[in-house]
Amino acid sequence: MKNFKKKDKFFIYIFLTVVLFSLLGTIPLYLKISDAIKSTIVKNIEELQEKTGLLISYDSISPSVLTGIKLNSVSFSDLESGKRIFEVKTLARHSGTVRPI
Repeated sequence: MKNFKKKDKFFIYIFLTVVLFSLLGTIPLYLKISDAIKSTIVKNIEELQEKTGLLISYDSISPSVLTGIKLNSVSFSDLESGKRIFEVKTLARHSGTVRPI
C-alpha cells in the first residue's frame, strides 16, 4: 500500500469532510421535498374523492418521488356503501428528464 504524505492525507480529509457535509445538507432537503409532494398527493386524492364520490385508497407511495410517483395497490370503492368497485395494482407517473439549457 502506498504511503501518503501529510499533504495528501490533509486533502483526503478535506474531501471527505466536504462530501460528509454535503450529504448532511441534502438529506433534510430531500425529506422536506418528499413530504411536500406526498401531502400534495393526499390533497389531490381527497379532492378527487369529493368530486367523484369514490373512496380512493392505496397501500404505499414510492420513495423516489423526485423521479416520478408510483402508487401501489390503488383501490376505488363507493363512498356510501364502501363496496370495492375496482383495484389497480400500480399507478405510475414518471417525470421527464431535465435537459440543460
